[in-house]
Amino acid sequence: MQIWLGDFYSALVGPVYAFWFSYASILLLVVFASCLAHFLAQRYLVVVVRRLLGRANKNSIKECLHQRLFHKTAHLVPAIIIYLSASHLYFEQLGWTKWFSHGLSTVSLLYILFTVIIVLSSLLNIAEAIYATRPSAKKHSIRSYVQVLKLIAWFITIIIAIAILIGKSPMFLLTGLGAAAAILMLVFKDTIMSLVASIQISIYDMVRVGDWLVVKQYGADGDVIEMSLNTIKVQNFDKTITTFPTAAVMTTGVTNWRGMSEAGGRRIKRAIHLDISSICFCNQALLDKIATLDIMCPVLERKMAEIHKYNQDKKISTTQMANGRQLTNVGLFRHYIEAYIRQREDIHQKFTFLIRQLASDANGLPLEIYIFTNTTNWVEYEGIQSDIFDHIFAVLDYFDLKIFQNITT
Repeated sequence: MQIWLGDFYSALVGPVYAFWFSYASILLLVVFASCLAHFLAQRYLVVVVRRLLGRANKNSIKECLHQRLFHKTAHLVPAIIIYLSASHLYFEQLGWTKWFSHGLSTVSLLYILFTVIIVLSSLLNIAEAIYATRPSAKKHSIRSYVQVLKLIAWFITIIIAIAILIGKSPMFLLTGLGAAAAILMLVFKDTIMSLVASIQISIYDMVRVGDWLVVKQYGADGDVIEMSLNTIKVQNFDKTITTFPTAAVMTTGVTNWRGMSEAGGRRIKRAIHLDISSICFCNQALLDKIATLDIMCPVLERKMAEIHKYNQDKKISTTQMANGRQLTNVGLFRHYIEAYIRQREDIHQKFTFLIRQLASDANGLPLEIYIFTNTTNWVEYEGIQSDIFDHIFAVLDYFDLKIFQNITT
């Protein structure tokens, strides 16, 4: 082409300017061909591929459009044309064109290289987004692995780019990096620790997106919304976002409430503190008062028969209530709480069910309720808990019991 254009322009403007006009014509032709190829790739190639993928998988085409995969890929076409045409832009008669041709070839090759890595990153993002639509994504997130692949790909790309610029083999650079391994380990220490932690978290299934996580050291108390190579994001219940290192899961105290959610029951563990001075044996008047509570009638009959038989068998005089076994208001109150909660349909009957006394202290006698609701919904759970204790506080008077309260002067 150079010879043909040289002859053509020599006849028009003479041999002195023929080389300049020939070079300008080839350069304009390369620019025009690149622009035309880019336009056609954007206009037609992208549309064709979009239609083909659109028929096969709507989610795939949606993610490809979101990542602008086709538009990024289309940039390869003009870059390849420029790279292949760069050698034709060298004229021996024009010495400076050698450097221009070499520089254009290098720049276009670097452009192709970085376009390929950008397209590859987009493909990894698309794969992650498609995987996220599957049910298994809630158990095992691949975001950390995608980020590791991106990190490796960009590292290799930068090595190749430097090798192209200095005209050396990539292996030459990799050999030189071996001596700097200690420095790299120091620079990427946090990334390496996070990578190891991400793999351990995934293998042992310690944390998933959607888990309720509590990390006191970082003030996190809420749902996991994102897990990446370096960080875990938790949306707290006050809608604030707490971000902490992935490695913290392995090195700090982390509470994961997933087990509670999967079990289908949430624990209520709360004590009421009774005034010890209000605890007493039950006289007949108090027993008659308690007997007005329907759910206590079977309990009273059973316990009174049991106590009467015991005292009779042991020949214990009951003229003094302290002799032998007697009913106490706190004991009957404990049985009442158990009977009342047992009949509630919102309490899980198969999990631990315990109404117990704790050691008395300066705040009275703690009577602890240790049960599980049959729902894990936070709002419903709090409603059930409040209903139970509302009733317990209201029924205390039937047993002549009082709540301990600190009297301030």
